[in-house]
This record gives sequence, C-alpha cells and structure tokens, in this order.
Amino acid sequence: MTLGELPAEERGVILWEFPRKVPHGVQFLQLLQQLYGISNDPEEFSALAPWCPVFRVEG
Repeated sequence: MTLGELPAEERGVILWEFPRKVPHGVQFLQLLQQLYGISNDPEEFSALAPWCPVFRVEG
C-alpha cells in the first residue's frame, strides 16, 4: 500500500466534504483553522487546499 499526494487543485473537493463526513476529525486540523481563521464550514475548509496535504491510498 502506498500514499500518493494529490495536487492542490484536486484537494478542495475532498476538504469540502471532510467536516460533513468526518466531523470528529476536524479537531486534527485545528492548527490550520487557527492559522487561517476558518470555521468548520465546508467552503472555508476547501479553501485550505493549497496548504493542507491530501493523500490517496493506493494499493
């Protein structure tokens, strides 16, 4: 099994879904939330795409 990092332009849609599908996981991104002043709103989360790595699990 390998991890493949997604390019920034593909991360937004995944980050948009994250607060809805994994609400208990949002706490793991609190530092990014504090640094960029965002809430748990999906639109604001998707704006983190340039700074938040997202990986595809392959294999």
